[in-house]
This record gives sequence, C-alpha cells and structure tokens, in this order.
Amino acid sequence: MKATLPRGESSAESFFRIMRRQLTEDEWRFVRSHGGDSQQLAAFYRIWCLKESVVKATGDGIGFSLSRLNCQPDPDFLFDAADLPLTTSRSIVYIDGSASSDWLFEEHRLPLGHVAAVAWQRRGGGAGSHVTLEAFTELAPLSSSICDGLQPITVSHDSEMSYQNFCNKPA
Repeated sequence: MKATLPRGESSAESFFRIMRRQLTEDEWRFVRSHGGDSQQLAAFYRIWCLKESVVKATGDGIGFSLSRLNCQPDPDFLFDAADLPLTTSRSIVYIDGSASSDWLFEEHRLPLGHVAAVAWQRRGGGAGSHVTLEAFTELAPLSSSICDGLQPITVSHDSEMSYQNFCNKPA
C-alpha cells in the first residue's frame, strides 16, 4: 500500500479524522509520535497493513471490526532509513484486549513509499511453529531470462481509448 494521502483528501489531519475509529488509542499515539505528515501517514499505513493482514489471514473480511485489533509495530523499524527494502518480524497484536502471541508478521518497507505486511498464525506452538524469515529480494530486471519467450500484449486503438475514457472519469 502506498503511504500517501488518498485521492481527494486535503490533509493528513482530515484523513485521520475520517479514520479515527479504525485505530485504537495506542495506535494513534504511535502514529502521532512520528513528526510531520508524511511520517505520520507512513506510521498509519503500517498499522493499517498489519490489521489488514490479520483480517485477510483469518478470512473474516470487512465483517471484522478493526477496532478489535490493537497492533504494536516494532519501534526499531525505521521508515526513514535509507537502505531498502527493510523487513521486520517483531510487531505484535492484541485481539479484543488480549496479547496474541500466536501471530507472526512480516513487514516490508518497499521502494517508492510502499508498505506491506503479511500475517500468519502459528498453530499449536510445537516445534513446527517456528518460522524463519528470509530477507526480501527483488526479482532480476525484466531483461533477464525470467521474461524470455514472453510476447507483449498488443493494445488496439479501441482498448486504448477505453482505457483513456476510464482514466478521465471524475474521482
């Protein structure tokens, strides 16, 4: 998810007002502890991605109230660090007020201001519940053998016009 203001929003403050019920007080303290709008937006989307990853992993979808989740991001994971990508697995979640130690998160800060998170739930806590995370690596450039033999899709004039019409619709 790109950590920027959504289209049509005039400021981070107005966006945060709209989203206020989606985060807990602890989460808002984390967001507000970051200076400046861009850092606060990055912190907000980081929490949003953690919440979204739990809801997707459980399969509950939009019927699950995000306010039931209280995500505590790894405080040592710095979004303004120069080296990309960065990965952490030290964030935790509280569900309905109780710490849930059976959830693991993999968070990524990716180029061009994107953040991502993946969650999975450990089952049983036995020897098989340990997960080793490997560092994120980008795929080789498109000129490599990964694309050998692929044929580009040719775009007709009609499909190009349809796309332009779609892009020109009001937001």
